[in-house]
Amino acid sequence: MTKIAYLTPPNAENRQFSKNFIDNFVVEFRFPALLEISQESQVVATVQKAVREKFPIYNKNLSANLTPVGMSHDVTHEFRDKTQKSVIALSNASVTYSTRNYTSFSDAIRQCEFLIETVVPHLQTNYFTRVGMRYINKLSVVNSLSSIDEWINKDVVKVVSTGVLGTLSGFKVQYDGNIDEMAKYLFRCGIADDGQLNINNNVSLVLDYDYSRLDVDVDSALQILGEFHDKHFSFFWWCLGEKAKENLKHA
Repeated sequence: MTKIAYLTPPNAENRQFSKNFIDNFVVEFRFPALLEISQESQVVATVQKAVREKFPIYNKNLSANLTPVGMSHDVTHEFRDKTQKSVIALSNASVTYSTRNYTSFSDAIRQCEFLIETVVPHLQTNYFTRVGMRYINKLSVVNSLSSIDEWINKDVVKVVSTGVLGTLSGFKVQYDGNIDEMAKYLFRCGIADDGQLNINNNVSLVLDYDYSRLDVDVDSALQILGEFHDKHFSFFWWCLGEKAKENLKHA
């Protein structure tokens, strides 16, 4: 039986910069489905009151999905802060916290702690079927893809940087594996969906890191997020090229 090798990027000391590349930070807690959340139930009203001071703006999203037996409709209840950049989203099987105004992990984890304290007690569960944490980074790269290995580690984008594929209008690569015996990662890198080459040959690149673990006790969820973050920074730092690192250091 082949032994599974785990994610082992070179260790990098965790640090905080005055700026970052993070376009969106997302934490998701999945739980056994509670169907009444799909309705205008007391659960939703109670959650709204609990988060209203910090997340006062409410919106309900409906999405239709075609299934083999017909059409299904999913409902997501969104509670946004005043800036509308940070959101708690509740569906019948998951609750997420996301922000486009990420400043530090300590601040983000406080918001996740607030979510667990105020929302989870109303979900009738003592465990999560999945805990996930995602960092979506966007980098604006000058001079098209010819200098991509100055912004992203050449070992990540070696084929692109060699030029053997010719002039590219887009690319995406994906790697997925194990962090340890319990947790997994999914890493995507490429041109952003909204990042097609422009007239100046500049492009927007995405570094998308997704970490997850199944079957986590509610009481252990914040610890798991901390473990993800500890592993993430070294992985993130290894993926950057020298120009990206200098851009962060001298912001």
